[in-house]
This record gives sequence, C-alpha cells and structure tokens, in this order.
Amino acid sequence: MNIGSLDRRCRVEYKQSGNDADYGSEVPNWALLGVFYCNVQDILPSKSSETTRGDKLQVNVSRTRIRMRYRTDINATMRIIIDRPNPVTYQIVTDPAEIGKKDGIEFLVERYSS
Repeated sequence: MNIGSLDRRCRVEYKQSGNDADYGSEVPNWALLGVFYCNVQDILPSKSSETTRGDKLQVNVSRTRIRMRYRTDINATMRIIIDRPNPVTYQIVTDPAEIGKKDGIEFLVERYSS
C-alpha cells in the first residue's frame, strides 16, 4: 500500500458499556482504540440510499470506503471519526478486508442523517 495515499487522520473508537447509576439501564461510552492515517473514498451520492426507520422517519445513509495500514484489531462493532474541518462520525458496517499480503485493510462505513 502506498503510504502517500493515506492523507487523512482518523480516530477509531470501540464501545464500552456502563450502567446508569439511577435506573440501571445500559449507557454506551466510546473509548479510543487509536489515531491512524487513512484514505477516504466517498461513494457517489447516487449510491446513497434513503430508508424509513421507526414511525416514518426518513434517514439518508451515506457510504464511504476507508483504507488504512494492515491491522487486526478493527471490526464492525466500532466507529471511526474522520478529522476534517468538521469531524464526521461513521459506523463501521463491514469487517475489514485484507489488501494484498497484509499491505492494508479496507472496510465500508456509513453515516446517517435525517
């Protein structure tokens, strides 16, 4: 993998669950796995989809492809925050696919907006 193409910084976070002190319900907290350089390839807007969730709530789903150096500790339960002028949070939706012989990994992420 060409390191020069990894031109964006990102934070990868994993979910830690805690319990609410008053009600005992689960409260998700996000902990930092690490800060890495990655390549962000936005998928064309025509490929984004609109879905209905709940009671007629329209949600726009934007998909993006992320590439980074080879790692084994990233999976689909995590999220990634791309450091842009306005940081954007994406949910990782696929487990990483290996590029080459452990040269790098690629996975899909989604961002939701209403």
